[in-house]
Amino acid sequence: MMNDIPKTLLEQPKPLFFKKNVYSGRLYTNGKENRKNQLELMKEGEIIESVLRHSWSLLDEVTYLKALVRVLEGDLAKTEKRPAGFLSKLGVDV
Repeated sequence: MMNDIPKTLLEQPKPLFFKKNVYSGRLYTNGKENRKNQLELMKEGEIIESVLRHSWSLLDEVTYLKALVRVLEGDLAKTEKRPAGFLSKLGVDV
């Protein structure tokens, strides 16, 4: 009857979380290496791709928000009978 059970089921490996500090140790080591690599790139003056992508997404968001403020400014001008562009006159950089 033991011959019917595949060897892989008989020799079930212990999950990593049962082994003391194996999984967390690997995560710590990998994170530490990643951070070291990022710091080396920053020292060399190279721009990290993720930082560049984040910067572009922030620029896109700012552009969208500026357009939204202009639309809201126009709506306010219509409802309150104020001339368009009153936020700019107040010193708000739009």
